[in-house]
Amino acid sequence: MVGRSAGMGTPESFRGSGELRWGADEPRGSVYCGKLPGTGCGRSETVVMQQPPQVPGYHLTEHIATGSTAVVWAGGRSPGSADLAVKVIPIADRDDLHDLTFELSALAMTWGSGEHLVRVVDVVPVLDPPAVAVVMERLRHGTLADLVRARGHLLPGEVVTLLAPIASTLADLHDAAVLHGDLSPANVGLAGDGRPVLLDLGVSAVIGTPCEEVYGTPGFVAPEVVAGGAPTSSADVYALGALGWFALTGEPPPIPADRPRLADLDPTVPAALGEALAQALHPDPELRPRPRELSTVLSGSTHALPVRPGAQGDPATMLTQRVRELARAAAREDAALAASTRADRRAVLRRRSRAAHLRVAAALVAMVLLGGVGVAVASAQRGTAVPTAPGPGGTPSAVSVTAADDEPVDPADRFAAMLEPLVRARADAWNGADPDLLTACFAPASVALEQDRELLAGALAEGHRYEGVSFAARAVEAVSESEDRVTLEATLTTDPYAVRISGGRDTRPGTTTRVRLELVRVDTSADGVVDPPGSEAATTGWRIADIEAVDA
Repeated sequence: MVGRSAGMGTPESFRGSGELRWGADEPRGSVYCGKLPGTGCGRSETVVMQQPPQVPGYHLTEHIATGSTAVVWAGGRSPGSADLAVKVIPIADRDDLHDLTFELSALAMTWGSGEHLVRVVDVVPVLDPPAVAVVMERLRHGTLADLVRARGHLLPGEVVTLLAPIASTLADLHDAAVLHGDLSPANVGLAGDGRPVLLDLGVSAVIGTPCEEVYGTPGFVAPEVVAGGAPTSSADVYALGALGWFALTGEPPPIPADRPRLADLDPTVPAALGEALAQALHPDPELRPRPRELSTVLSGSTHALPVRPGAQGDPATMLTQRVRELARAAAREDAALAASTRADRRAVLRRRSRAAHLRVAAALVAMVLLGGVGVAVASAQRGTAVPTAPGPGGTPSAVSVTAADDEPVDPADRFAAMLEPLVRARADAWNGADPDLLTACFAPASVALEQDRELLAGALAEGHRYEGVSFAARAVEAVSESEDRVTLEATLTTDPYAVRISGGRDTRPGTTTRVRLELVRVDTSADGVVDPPGSEAATTGWRIADIEAVDA
């Protein structure tokens, strides 16, 4: 809900003064106003705008998004161009149009520019219907909300890459006396290089501006604000912590009284990262860190990783699920699953997928990123190279091998040759829509088998069919070996393949991933275990038990 401000003063006043105080000492009159006065904000219904308005100096083309406060169009300075995003904010009272345009223009000056701030190009009044158009650079790679919707959650290193610069940028805004006020997943954009960009000038406001109501995104509003208190810089910090929680778990943080520790939800989250987010989410605003301090702590909490983009559109085409999903699941549940019935295991796995469309997304992800999960390595045939235990340098060496014609054989080639029929077996399971064939790839009762079986079954239940799925293993290296267990590293690739969905056909790109595979010897005569078709190596009884991505 939005109230009217008492006036925002001149542009010079937007910079604030040395009298501004922060955190608990911040004057209650110096608050973030949520949305600017005179706008059509606070309405529960979605803004209706069937056709792009006439924005002087710009040509609007395709519709990008619609929210409760504005409509965003693609556009440019020349007809047909679409290199800009134009956010059109309806005005409830035409008399406020020019005042609001001035206020937003001045706020744009305060907002400034930076590597992690969306670039504001122009602020233009629109006469009919009355509105203000904020012209910004167009980011074509979605938002944090889109990314988490596509992938489920991000890796800790990716979260650091996103949050640390946003925290630093937030500190710069606070230094300029600007509160953002609505740090939410939809307001963190992604540039083409994976760089996070803070969005939504229309929400930001200047410290020192009194107003009657506040505005925010549920789940990302500090508890003291929810309780009726005035937003301060500490409320922005709370929202930043909530963004971190959301990125790691896929959901906003629960209220403080019901909130578990991140380590209890996911033991793979580094302790330093979990503690930094816990401090940012502290219910007492006085105990939250300053944004710049939080940026420093986040940067040192774990190794930063590039942010992998998520595919846009239908969940069936979202192919970038968490890389280590199976490895993490195995770490948390392997012991319990080993002692449970198959029905129990399937129930556990179902709980991981909260909706059918996420199961479908994960299925396709598994196919792309976990191509090697379907790889079961046969034991060395006679004449096959077998790596010895690692020497002092930590690198295993290979015993010299000789083929039937007494010519030396490259151990890497031999391992790749053993992988090939098993890679093909997993592809057959997906192309043939037959989850039972997955037992030619995975160890019985393993999390990897049940996960892949569940994912494929869920995808098939949603009407998805796959064509042309194929996997290849290259640059195969032995890490360690024993009588019943082998660890390999390999580069796994998938060729482009097709997905048939509701009568349509989508072509998906190939991928390449470096992974580490742990294989165990199994009894291939056990019920329900099948062999890769046409593979003599299958009689040796090796199957995949675990997999994880290897950082490049």
